[in-house]
Amino acid sequence: MWMSDAFAEMMLGHLVCLVQGNAFILVEWAYLGRGKLRWPVLWAELLCMGQLGLSLATGMSFFNVQSVLLNVLYLFVTAQLFGGTFADKLTACLINGTMCLLVENTVNYTYSWFTGVRTGEAWQHPGCLIALCAANLIVGAAVAHSLYSWNQKCALQPLQALVMSFFPGVAVVLNIVLMVTGTQQPATRMTMLLTFGMSVAVLVHIAIVQMFNEQVVQRENSRYRARLEQQRAEALLDSYTEQRRLTHEFTNHMSALSALLDQGDLKGAQAYRHHHHGHPQPAAGFHPEQKVRRSGPKGRDGLF
Repeated sequence: MWMSDAFAEMMLGHLVCLVQGNAFILVEWAYLGRGKLRWPVLWAELLCMGQLGLSLATGMSFFNVQSVLLNVLYLFVTAQLFGGTFADKLTACLINGTMCLLVENTVNYTYSWFTGVRTGEAWQHPGCLIALCAANLIVGAAVAHSLYSWNQKCALQPLQALVMSFFPGVAVVLNIVLMVTGTQQPATRMTMLLTFGMSVAVLVHIAIVQMFNEQVVQRENSRYRARLEQQRAEALLDSYTEQRRLTHEFTNHMSALSALLDQGDLKGAQAYRHHHHGHPQPAAGFHPEQKVRRSGPKGRDGLF
């Protein structure tokens, strides 16, 4: 019975690592996208399986220094499989590390407060491990969706993004302090509310930042549409001005031709027409020596 409990605990612990690794892959795919390497998700999954196999082969425990270092190495290696710059890859590692820390601390302290076990031993309970699996999956999917939307329409300046990341950084530092100092006693209501509240506050902060980003995007779209409408109006005005110029020139030509024809100067009218419009080919059966047929009192119809 003891062996079956130990085996179930070990498998649940590795299941947490597996779910956590897939949550990391979701976030990296959403934030970094595809790079030069084909099928980056597949290679990341193979690395996740390799990490799991290494843990099983060596009998590595969970939530200790060795497992943390292995997770950090896994994050850094898998980030290289996706696109983005080196700074983007480091940012993805920080996002995943922050997500992992907040989820583990929140679930650990909440479970410890409800059951009365010490926070350093909560992860040894199957209920805590199952809660960690569910939380990692839900939070990872939510963060990946948020980052994907963010990448599609990010309008914040780098300085604005840096300032808005200050509060999550403070929450991470406080969680690290709680994780290091509060492992030898059960969680109190104060520490549980502190960890849970900080996680909720970070999520609310991210939602507010995304709303602010969407407002910036809407303003940028409004400015773009205004510039586009202005360009269309200017193009329409230029077209109208050119049309008026052409109409004015046509009217002047017609007036000049009418004046020449009124004076009976047919050759002058033809010369004026040839000078301004080129020499047209004579129609079939027509010769310049022929007299022009006059259908009107002044012979205007004969010219056209």
